Amino acid sequence: MECFISYIIDFMNRFFQVLGIFFLFSCKSASKASLNDVIKSDCFWDRTGDNQVIGGLNSCYRFLPDGDCFFYYYSFKNKRITGAAYRYETDDVIVPTRWSVQGDTLLIARAVHYKVLAFTQNSITVVGFNNDTMVFRKNCSTILRK
Repeated sequence: MECFISYIIDFMNRFFQVLGIFFLFSCKSASKASLNDVIKSDCFWDRTGDNQVIGGLNSCYRFLPDGDCFFYYYSFKNKRITGAAYRYETDDVIVPTRWSVQGDTLLIARAVHYKVLAFTQNSITVVGFNNDTMVFRKNCSTILRK
């Protein structure tokens, strides 16, 4: 009988250890959103240098939940409208208007591949064309102008 009780106690200890590990990993994975979840929104993503917030700001992306991706530019000619973005369109070069991600390490926006270095809910640090590091900063206050 002592052997049976020892077996039950050992089994219960292992069961609770496994259960504790399971909850630990499930909580960690649930708290970190994927790049796909972070990037898709109706907000704009300003393209800035690593240390710039507004400094050289002149363009942004919009990664819509349906997979469409559009490129916008800011016009600061009219000082009264500073938070307005205009969709960039050209007849010269046809660029796909789609975006996708591969895991949490690659962002493909309008046929440009960006290597993702890090991301949070409000910023994505990438390496792009010519190995330039840039940061996409989430901006939900920009107004779309036509």
